[in-house]
Amino acid sequence: MVHFNTSFTALNLAKLDVQHQHQGQDPLVFSMASVKRRALNHHLLERFIVN
Repeated sequence: MVHFNTSFTALNLAKLDVQHQHQGQDPLVFSMASVKRRALNHHLLERFIVN
């Protein structure tokens, strides 16, 4: 049951982050794949800068 709650918590936090970043009149479209890709790109960019 803990894994189930943890996965929904992560999903809800990701949705909340997307809502806070959303600007404009466009309808809000949420994709967990986009959130994961953005996080990976950020992580890789930070690694490149450090190295």
